[in-house]
Amino acid sequence: MKRKRTDGSYLGVSPGRALRTMLGGQSQPPLDDCNSPENVLKRVIAAPLPGQGLAPYHQSTLSEEEQYGLATDCIAHAMLETTDIANEASGCDEAWNRAKKEWPQLGDWLQGPTGFMVGFAWNSVRYIKGWDEQSNPAILTLEGETDEPNN
Repeated sequence: MKRKRTDGSYLGVSPGRALRTMLGGQSQPPLDDCNSPENVLKRVIAAPLPGQGLAPYHQSTLSEEEQYGLATDCIAHAMLETTDIANEASGCDEAWNRAKKEWPQLGDWLQGPTGFMVGFAWNSVRYIKGWDEQSNPAILTLEGETDEPNN
C-alpha cells in the first residue's frame, strides 16, 4: 500500500513550522499552531505579489524562517489568483505554471523557490478552497510503505 506524503498544509500551519516537524525533529504541531482555512486565506492574501513591495528575502526584519514562509505564501497568493473551480483536478505543476504565466518574474523575485515551497503553496490553496490535499511532489514516497506499524 502506498500512502500519501503530506506536508502539513492541511493543518493550516506555516511552511516554516511544517519544516521544523519534518526536518527539525519537532513533534506534530499543537492545535494552537494550526489555523482554519479562513485564517490561512488571510495570511496568503497578505503576502505580496511580484511588483507589490519588497521580495520576502529582502525583508531584513524577518527571520530566515519568516522569509521562507512569506515566500511560500507569495506563491500561494499567485496560485490563488490564477485558480478557480475548473482547476480543482489540476496538479501542482499546472498551478505553478499558471502563476508564472501571470507573473513571469515570480521565480526570480523569490530567488528560485524550492519544490517543497511550490507544493506547500498549492496545498495551501487547496486547503483554503476546501479541496482534497495532494501529495507534495518534493516529498519522497517509498513503494511498499504502509500505514501499519512494523511488527
